[in-house]
Amino acid sequence: MNENVGISSVWASSELGSGNELLRKLKDTGIRAYELEYRITYSILNEIIPHIKSEEITILSIHNFFPTPLIKGIPRPSGDAFLLSSKNESERRKAVDETLRTLEYAAQFNAKAVVVHLGHIEMESSFEKFRSYYDEKKVGSKVWKDFYEEMKSEREKLSPYHLESVLKSLEEILVCLPEGVKLGIENRNYFHQIPDFKEMKIICNSFVDEKIGYWHDCGHAKVQENMKWSKTSDWLREFGGRLVGIHLHDCEGYSDHQAPGVGEVDFRELLPFLKNDILKILEIKPSVSLGELKGGLDFLRQIGIL
Repeated sequence: MNENVGISSVWASSELGSGNELLRKLKDTGIRAYELEYRITYSILNEIIPHIKSEEITILSIHNFFPTPLIKGIPRPSGDAFLLSSKNESERRKAVDETLRTLEYAAQFNAKAVVVHLGHIEMESSFEKFRSYYDEKKVGSKVWKDFYEEMKSEREKLSPYHLESVLKSLEEILVCLPEGVKLGIENRNYFHQIPDFKEMKIICNSFVDEKIGYWHDCGHAKVQENMKWSKTSDWLREFGGRLVGIHLHDCEGYSDHQAPGVGEVDFRELLPFLKNDILKILEIKPSVSLGELKGGLDFLRQIGIL
């Protein structure tokens, strides 16, 4: 298997009582390279570190914010626990500081990338409304178009204020980026989340440094496509040259993080963009069985993704 293929620790997150149990479950997949993510606490991490130091396992990437921050008031571990898009300077700065902490661990573990969420526009996500239109097969109808245009107008009006914060945050992070670690900006699956397609173009044009690039999440892209917000092909065509890594999982409708091969994602669409240095991380939800996950691995091998 390619050395840049790994699996996210989220699949084993039901075993988060122990770092050793977490690794045992991950190793059952036959994969020894991982993406560590924000559900991992300091105590669990302390059990994992000896396995990293002994080179028993490899850490390919880390998902911000890592490990789970020891800060009161955070309801649950999340890649959105802090907002790099915040208009509140102290909140934005906290998000930057927590990202820098994640980067320190990435450097310590010789990880190749840190995956980041950039935040969101301060407006209602309205995902339940979009979801209901999808369930009722009304996506593309007049009532859907009216609602979509209303949401789009509000988003475009507010976007510049948050994008200013995002660009400022990325500037501050870039100067502290460790040697050998790239920052992967992930596409999202809610309408109000940053970046949308236009925002990603602005970000890429603002930062030509190859240390900052695009992290393509297959399931998120398919959700956006099913909701008719954007097309997967457009994201890959426009940003494929800046690709840092990929989260591999399947999607049906708006239900993602399934084993590859069981849903609607056209994984062959990725093939032209998969250079040897692109990180390929399976990001599968815990409810997927080991057998289903291995079936997904076989599927990806058969079509040439792995």
